[in-house]
Amino acid sequence: MSSTFWPHLTDSLRDLRRSWPQLVLTDLLARVFTVVIIAPTVGLLVKLFLWRTTTGVVTDEAIVSFFLHPLGLTALVVVGAVSLGVLFIETGQLMVIGFGAIEDRRVTWLDALIYAGR
Repeated sequence: MSSTFWPHLTDSLRDLRRSWPQLVLTDLLARVFTVVIIAPTVGLLVKLFLWRTTTGVVTDEAIVSFFLHPLGLTALVVVGAVSLGVLFIETGQLMVIGFGAIEDRRVTWLDALIYAGR
């Protein structure tokens, strides 16, 4: 190990010690948003999918035909876009908080959300 390893490690741990509450809060809020918004949306899509079947039995062919139908394709794109959006905004927030810690700034989760949302 080189002699520059230990100063970087101690600086990183110092930054983590100062910013870990904001990092944890950001992660928890993203997970809550996912559970509150995305999970019920997927549940509604499954109900919509089963409503389209006549027997209530789902086969591989029925799944493919649902996702090739305009409604199924739209549902797939919307759920995928929202899921990726939540992931990207969460990652952006974590990066803003981490970069703020490197610059000795205190960045709250709300400040990071506003910045990442822009």
